[in-house]
Amino acid sequence: MPNDKVAGLPEHLAPLLQPTPSGVAKLIAAWDGLDTESQILILTALDKDRLPAYLNEKIRIKALGSANAYVRYLGARGLYFSRDDGEEKKVVRQRIEEDPDPLVRYSILESRWGLLDRDPKHADAFFALPHEARLARVRSLEGNGEAVANLIAHAVDHQLMEGKLSEMDLFEILSDYVNRDEFRAWYDPNTLSRFDGGHEYNRGRDVEALWRLVLKLPEGVSYVLIERLPYEVGLNTGIPEEVIAGMTDAQLAALLYRKDIGLKNLRRQLFFNSDEKRIRARDAAICYNFNLDHSEFHQILTKPAKEKTEILGDLSFAHHLSLCIYEAIGDVLMSEEGMYDSSIAESVNDHFKEKLGSLKAPNSGHSGWYDSELESLKLYRLAKTAVPWKKEEKGYAPSEDLEFLSKGVVEGDTWSTFMAFSKIWAEQRWRTKTLKKHLPRIAGGDEGETEGMQTALEISLGEFSMAVTRVQSNLDRQKLFLYVVISLLVWLLIKLF
Repeated sequence: MPNDKVAGLPEHLAPLLQPTPSGVAKLIAAWDGLDTESQILILTALDKDRLPAYLNEKIRIKALGSANAYVRYLGARGLYFSRDDGEEKKVVRQRIEEDPDPLVRYSILESRWGLLDRDPKHADAFFALPHEARLARVRSLEGNGEAVANLIAHAVDHQLMEGKLSEMDLFEILSDYVNRDEFRAWYDPNTLSRFDGGHEYNRGRDVEALWRLVLKLPEGVSYVLIERLPYEVGLNTGIPEEVIAGMTDAQLAALLYRKDIGLKNLRRQLFFNSDEKRIRARDAAICYNFNLDHSEFHQILTKPAKEKTEILGDLSFAHHLSLCIYEAIGDVLMSEEGMYDSSIAESVNDHFKEKLGSLKAPNSGHSGWYDSELESLKLYRLAKTAVPWKKEEKGYAPSEDLEFLSKGVVEGDTWSTFMAFSKIWAEQRWRTKTLKKHLPRIAGGDEGETEGMQTALEISLGEFSMAVTRVQSNLDRQKLFLYVVISLLVWLLIKLF
């Protein structure tokens, strides 16, 4: 522990934690005059910065005299006892075990290095403990996933079945175990031991055992695991297939609503082939890690109006579609009578901005995707200028340097035109590298453009330019007509007079 300042403590408290006998004596002398917040800060600092054991013990024993149960708990949980303790230490232990608050009373059972026996026959002894003691036993554990799974599985088959344990008891035990920073750190998928294959094997086996426990638990209890367990850890390769297959519709939905769960093939399968038994899971599958290719989206656009509207409404909840699909959804809703829904349009627009922002984010690692997404969006905007979604509007095929794309125009079909443009553009990559500058600009997307994103429901800059041109043309014709009329009037006046 540094002598000048203890990390995390205000400067006026740091001198009270000097790692010397006199420093501890000063702290003990000042202890009763400190407010509760300061006492908590000091005891928390003791967990991070080590004093010599006997000095640490003096401070913690002093904390046992606090009127605040949490302060007493922090003091007690850092004391360690053994069979060889002297009488003074035994008195301290008895004092803790007789504390009126169960948080303090069972704190001795907490241990981050403790082990739970993997043998289910020892589960009876665990569940014979008072509930607060059971919570204390699991809430500081690091690892032990397989042992906890065996413990809970035994309880489901026996204590729960016999009415000796409630579902809420099981939920609280699992919640105290998995909803902790220590649990997340121990089973963090992004950490990998380079030198200890056995450790990685154990981590993977622990998480797999906990995933298998999901199907054994009462459904209401299972969600604490479904929403918290990591997908892939150590040497395991993900959630066992039989666990996913055995989940109810609601359980599978809870899993797929997680942003960190990929399962892209399952998500696509649910979207395209889901039956009435998987309605909630289908809705969840669309939300994250789900996208459509251009031909799949085209199939949706060919469906009857009512079915198409429902599917586009579902897709408005998807966070990871392509930029051009988001914009197309908004355009279709605007172009077909009776399809527009402001809430769907707003959702699509929000996701469009979110996707564009995530691709543009510094150090996002998505630069290649960003260029591809932006290029597709520009080609789509070019396509809808050539073939507007509204049939009554006149289109303007690509011209000049982009005229070679005009052979891809599909009359009356905007999206097919876009797919044809994309194909031609890709096939002539040798040529198109120098032609990107002629594609429509994307506000908030292109370098040099001002900030402020163009929404999926706003007309593209290309369309706006076309509209201005048409208006200007109309004005020019009106001026010409006015000049002709004036000239005729002048001629008539000359003839008459």
